[in-house]
Formats: sequence, structure tokens, C-alpha cells
Amino acid sequence: MLSKYNYIDIQSILEQEDPQPPFPPANDRQAWSKVRAELGEEKIARYIAKGEACAAMDIPPLPATLYLDFKRTGERLNYENPVAKRRSMLMSLTLAECLEYEGRFLDPLLDLVWAMCEESSWSYPAHQTDLTDMTRPVIDLFATMTGRQLAEFDLLLGADMDEWLGKRIRYEVNRRLFEPYLVPHRPWWWMYNTLDRRTNNWNAVCNGNIVSAAILLEDNNARLAEIIARAARSLDDYLETFDADGGSTEGPGYWGYGYGNYVLMAHLVEQRLGHHRHLLAADLLVE
Repeated sequence: MLSKYNYIDIQSILEQEDPQPPFPPANDRQAWSKVRAELGEEKIARYIAKGEACAAMDIPPLPATLYLDFKRTGERLNYENPVAKRRSMLMSLTLAECLEYEGRFLDPLLDLVWAMCEESSWSYPAHQTDLTDMTRPVIDLFATMTGRQLAEFDLLLGADMDEWLGKRIRYEVNRRLFEPYLVPHRPWWWMYNTLDRRTNNWNAVCNGNIVSAAILLEDNNARLAEIIARAARSLDDYLETFDADGGSTEGPGYWGYGYGNYVLMAHLVEQRLGHHRHLLAADLLVE
């Protein structure tokens, strides 16, 4: 049972460890030289060319009327496609800069990541419907995925960017994810099994990405421990939804989506616990 771990013990473990980054930042050129050698020049050239193409593109606009399109017409993709394009551009530009490391992609990345931080909501209209109430952020699948993506970007290239970009990322992830997640006595619908509803892939995706982002961004061990402990209790309910043979009534697609994010989180937790990985991480991976 993951919920047997309380935040006090988790904090104690975190404070005893001084882990290395779970993956090398771009300025670790020795590590990235190994990545380049494994990829080969043909793939490197292809990835850099894709980054160049993205650098020449305009950032897709996301006006308020486009956000309301789902509410007005029921059509999801008119908003979701440009959002997905922004995230795809982030991946391509980041990879190109990490491989080449000449600074050519830093300004396009600055504009793109700043634009992502300025999106009024990281939640999809199909999950939020109305324009954003800035005082009540909605935590959905895609909000948490954006938080994790920005946290990964910050680890990879934060040291090479304008210092205020890293501060902006932390401000937005904290405001949109960590703070509303930790509000006492306000569980999100996807967190627990109840008499009326069973949890589903949302549980693993949202908890997993919030924990992953916190491991990469949160410097306060007490707060990180509280996030991990809250997720551990919730994830117990997620694990209870599986059949005895490991199957899920949601089908293989959602099984892979939910459990894939779960495993990513479990890997990061294991790495963060260092010498104590046999504790919480063991239960995360064995269950």
C-alpha cells in the first residue's frame, strides 16, 4: 500500500539524499556527445532540420473565441491541434538545441515557452468548457502534461535561458498545479474511488505528471514530500481498478496512457530517493 508512507518520513528521506539529475542537462556535453554517437549523424541532421523548420514557424495563436469553439460547436480539434503543435515545437526545438548546442534555437524557445506560460489555461476546453477563471485553475490531463514538459525543458536548457524564464515556469506550474493540488479537503474528482465513481487513467496521468514536475522543480523538501504522499494515497485507488490479471476495463489504449505516466513517475521517484529507493519506490514498481 503506497498510502502507508506519510509526508514526514518521505521528507526525512528526501533530505538525506543529494541525487543527480535524472537525465543530463544540455550543458553536460560529455553526456550529450554519447547521445550523439548513439544517434548517428543522419538522425542528428534530421532532428536539427526539424528544429530549424520549427524555428521558422509562427507560434500558433490561441484566441479566446477558439477556446470557446468546443462550447459553441462541440468541435475539439480546432483548439487542441494548435496546442499540440506548440508542444511538438517545444520538443523539436529543445532536442535540436541539446544536440547542436550553438544557441541558434534559444530565442525561438524563449518565445514559445513564454507563450505557453501566458496561455490562460493549460486544460482543454472539453474538460473546462468556459473561459478561464484565473482564481480557480483546472487540473486536467493536459494541464499536468504541460507542467511536466516545461519542467523537463527547464532541466535541459534552463541554465542557458534568460533567468526570468525559469522563474516564470516555476510560478505558473506552482499556481496551476501544485497549489490547487495541495488544497486541504478539496480532492479532484479523479483522485479517489467513491461509492458513485471509480477512478481511471486520469488518476495516474494527473498524479504522475504533478509528482514528476515537482521532483524536477520543487526545491522545498517538505512541500515535495507532501505532494508525493498525497499522490501515493490517491494512486492506491488507481491500482485497485485493475483486474487480477492486470487488465483494465478502459481498454489497452487508456491502460498504456495511464500506466505509462505512472511508470515515468515511479522511475523519477526511485531516482530521487537514491539510497532509500527500496522503500516507496519498491512499492510503486512492485504493485
